[in-house]
Amino acid sequence: MKVAILGNSHIAALKVAERDGLFSSNSMDITFFGNGAALHTVWTFRYGRVWSKLWREAWRVTDRRHFALPVRRFDALVFHGAPVRMENFYYPLTSDTRAVSGYSTAVVDRMIEVVMMEDPVFKLFLKIRSGFNGPVHISPRPLERERPQQQLRRGLSEEDLTRVHERVRVFLDSHDIGLVPQAPETIRLNQFTKNQFSIGAQRLGGDMSDTHGKQDYTHMNGAYGAIALREIEKKLVGD
Repeated sequence: MKVAILGNSHIAALKVAERDGLFSSNSMDITFFGNGAALHTVWTFRYGRVWSKLWREAWRVTDRRHFALPVRRFDALVFHGAPVRMENFYYPLTSDTRAVSGYSTAVVDRMIEVVMMEDPVFKLFLKIRSGFNGPVHISPRPLERERPQQQLRRGLSEEDLTRVHERVRVFLDSHDIGLVPQAPETIRLNQFTKNQFSIGAQRLGGDMSDTHGKQDYTHMNGAYGAIALREIEKKLVGD
């Protein structure tokens, strides 16, 4: 199966995992396409291709295979990192005194719809979805790693996380897009990515030898990328 994985700076973790042999697959032939910039400001979709104003970087990410990504040459598309950020959904619904379970399904669904439909990157992805006949999935941006002295959100439980995932899945299904949730083994206390998955996280640019600084809490490393790729493989081709 020919799979294109598109996204922003967060796809570096997945590309590093494949490059460094942390993940290999006999069932997926993967092409990465991405930029570190805000995608809606540098990408357009026309004539069946994703074009980037920062085409040199995008070209390098594809291992110099594509200046613009011809989506119809692939069997499946996966967007990783943007535009789904789970914190945008469950943080507004939780507090020290109220959990997601305290809101009706209608309220949760409406909040998810508003957040997603106002996101310019999601609007771009919908345009790409409309020009592609195969399966399309979104693999969310990783939860941030825990910051020193960061206060826990006591209102966020495993049940909250599960419920929000399910409602996001329902919303995406309505647009013929699947959801590949963050793997549970990478999550700590239902709200953070475990610190071990951010150590040495590499940047998307150049040969991906530069790393994000210690003050970066959002980007993950190749070990995380390998797990994310296995989740994508399970979604596309099964166990």
